[in-house]
Amino acid sequence: MSTSTAAYQYLEPLVNGAMELHLEDPVRGAGFSIVRRYSTTFMQRACLYAATCIIVLGVGIACAQLGAWPVLVCCAVEMAAMLYVWLEIERHKDDRETVTIVDDSVVIAISRRELQWRCSLQRYWARLICSPDGERIALRSHGNAIEIGVGLAKRDKLLLARYLAAQLLLRPL
Repeated sequence: MSTSTAAYQYLEPLVNGAMELHLEDPVRGAGFSIVRRYSTTFMQRACLYAATCIIVLGVGIACAQLGAWPVLVCCAVEMAAMLYVWLEIERHKDDRETVTIVDDSVVIAISRRELQWRCSLQRYWARLICSPDGERIALRSHGNAIEIGVGLAKRDKLLLARYLAAQLLLRPL
């Protein structure tokens, strides 16, 4: 295994949105949840943005005083773009997916970017759809496909697919 491959496998959860898979009690078949995890708090991110603004805009102001005013404009545009990225991160802080398998129904509750959505499928008709490369997992029933595990790393998606396939095969009497 090359060093770059090992490093990518270690950093893959961070690259793919830092979503964590939490399998519930597999004996009872309660389902699973996928929760977004950040390693920093809002205040830490805000302080990092403020420090970056001070440094970048300080360089832009110094260049503007020397006559290179377009540098200040570029610095301001860069900080506006960075603010947009931080706001998007903050909007996704409460993202979560929960799938609960109870008796004869599969209940999917998804919360993404401050929007909440809930769907219930009949367990008998619910089918697991997995792309050949393992990048897309969905539950399909009556012509509707609901993608799950959007932000998970590939190895977690494969684990989720195996777990979900096993749970859907255990049909209640």
